[in-house]
Amino acid sequence: MARSLDNYQHLLLALLPRGYAWPAEGALGDISMAMAEELQRIELRAEALIEESDPRSVIELIEDWEGDWGLPDPCLGQLGTLQQRREMLTNKMVGIANQSRQTYIDRAADLGYVITITEYTQGDAISGHPEIPTADAAYVIQIESTDNTIDQRTYSAFYGEAYATWGNEILECALNAIKQSHRLLIFNYS
Repeated sequence: MARSLDNYQHLLLALLPRGYAWPAEGALGDISMAMAEELQRIELRAEALIEESDPRSVIELIEDWEGDWGLPDPCLGQLGTLQQRREMLTNKMVGIANQSRQTYIDRAADLGYVITITEYTQGDAISGHPEIPTADAAYVIQIESTDNTIDQRTYSAFYGEAYATWGNEILECALNAIKQSHRLLIFNYS
């Protein structure tokens, strides 16, 4: 808690020599009060800097924090409120070290999706993906979700286009952003 202006002025005047040539009133008092205002301002800014060092209470330095942690999230773009930005920053900082199944489930839930996860062991054959060697199956995580976007081909579509495409770019982008580099995520939509 910052000292009052009177406290600062008293401290500054106490540094001066004693005697009739150094009166606390008049010009010297005005100068010491101006200096006290500046010292109090500096102390208040230092206290604010302590608050800015915590991502849960940051206000002025939010853009610096986001830049350091690679935010805004390329999957979601810029979030609207300061509180949403703080939560995204805190989640990024806390979630970076944790790579459990629950991390993926929680990240999907933060985005409003419900997923289930299947992990494989070495030697497993992954259905629908013969290109993945069974020796590498231990590095595969299969994400299953019912939340997808289906684009059906219309009559005005050009020859050679797919009859339908499906997927969920936001979910896939967000989960691929937090996965470990040696992992392969496969997304199944039902």
